[in-house]
Amino acid sequence: MKKIIAILVIFLCAGAALSAQMQMSVGAGGSFTSAFGGGMKVATSMASGTMEFPYSGGGIHAFFDATYVEASVGLFYGSMNQVNTVNSSSSSTKAMDFEGITLGLLGKYPIALGFMTLFPAVGIECLLITKGTNGNYIITDPDKFNHLWIKFGVGADFSIAKQIYIRGTVLYGIRFESKFESDFRDNYNNYGYYDNVDPLLGHGIQIKFAVGYRL
Repeated sequence: MKKIIAILVIFLCAGAALSAQMQMSVGAGGSFTSAFGGGMKVATSMASGTMEFPYSGGGIHAFFDATYVEASVGLFYGSMNQVNTVNSSSSSTKAMDFEGITLGLLGKYPIALGFMTLFPAVGIECLLITKGTNGNYIITDPDKFNHLWIKFGVGADFSIAKQIYIRGTVLYGIRFESKFESDFRDNYNNYGYYDNVDPLLGHGIQIKFAVGYRL
């Protein structure tokens, strides 16, 4: 997986170099994310189950665009649940409400279609959790929930003036487990009671809208 991240970073850096003589723009907007799965699945000779940590939320972000590359930074506010399923019987409890910072880098290939520019995109985004609460309880180590996404999808820019455009982007992503999830899984492995303890795929969808200004 580290090789995949390295290849993506090289690809995006190459895109940034190619963009040196291209059109630059800046902008800001909002986003919504719905994340599914994550956590782990466990099994014994008597039962099997899963423990998932889905979350959803929204935020604001600012971006810098250089034709083939978009770099962004933002604030994100979300709510995470812990969903336990044992032999098809499921229960859900609130894990935490949280705040965080997003750092993103997308490589894209713009295709001009009249007043609209369409672009496929692929990149990475890191969510850094800065604050977590569960009711009146303050989580003292929210950074254990930090995680990295690999995302791909499509976006479009709609020109509304010579220098102003509206950008919409839809991305599907696969996320790496957080330290909290890996530690949780290790603890279950150390019990010695379970036959199998395996990570669950974390994935989700992000929708972004923004207004950009061509420099």
